[in-house]
Amino acid sequence: MAVVTRNGATYLVVDDEIRAAITALDSDVNRLPYVTDQAQFGMPEYWQRISVERRGDCEDYAMEKQHRLSEELGVPDECRGIATCWITPGDQSSGHAVCLLNVIESDARGCLVLDNISPSPGYWQHKGYAWDHIPAHLRER
Repeated sequence: MAVVTRNGATYLVVDDEIRAAITALDSDVNRLPYVTDQAQFGMPEYWQRISVERRGDCEDYAMEKQHRLSEELGVPDECRGIATCWITPGDQSSGHAVCLLNVIESDARGCLVLDNISPSPGYWQHKGYAWDHIPAHLRER
């Protein structure tokens, strides 16, 4: 798996085959049922990979995707991470967690967002989310 570093951030070089594998992985995890931590554990937040209970909420999906990117596709740690955001800018009750993947494709370079809301990965700039935390190792300096 090829990676390149640009301005302090490391990117996975993605061709059509790798992009298809990322999209398939995202879709596979998104098939698992969504349930809030409050409903499942009786508490507002409980972070664990979705594979543990076979259901979960946004951060559980994000952690599962990050794990599978590493274990199934061999994506290095420095190319992926978990970010937090608000789905609706200005609405503090719309908190969300996503898996980010730094990629270079034939026509673009940036962070792909793998979340449980969208049917396929897309670049963070196109999501319309208000970003709270993006891991420093994924940002160019």
